Amino acid sequence: MRRLLLASVLLWGCASAPQRDACSLLTADDLQRVQGERPAEIKSSESGAFQQCFYRLPTFTNSINLGVTHNGRALWQRIEQGGREEKEEKSSSREIEGLGDDALWSPLPVGATLYVLKGDTMLRISIGGKMDDAARLEKSMALARAALKRLR
Repeated sequence: MRRLLLASVLLWGCASAPQRDACSLLTADDLQRVQGERPAEIKSSESGAFQQCFYRLPTFTNSINLGVTHNGRALWQRIEQGGREEKEEKSSSREIEGLGDDALWSPLPVGATLYVLKGDTMLRISIGGKMDDAARLEKSMALARAALKRLR
């Protein structure tokens, strides 16, 4: 249920455009350090409330998608409200300490997504590759830390 709430909240449009290009938040060196490959292609797009950057790596399954919105506080409050309403249900999502103001890890049947709130900005990081959830979380957190350093 929480995954459905996350999906619906994150597709919700926002009135103000992002102030920073999502593709400027991670460098080729960041990707090399975390995934072991430099990007073959970097593509920017917008989806609902998020400006996105898709970093296609030579090994396609290792590619990374980074989303950023500067209306993140409102989206986060909706996520939090939904979590309180479904407290009786089991959710595989879990809070992550020490990353931004708030962070939430949401594993899926294939892959996972890390959401990080810092001020009014929310990051959404999805990372590919053949690895277990612990390794995927560790790599996602490393990318989030790199991106958070570049936010203004």
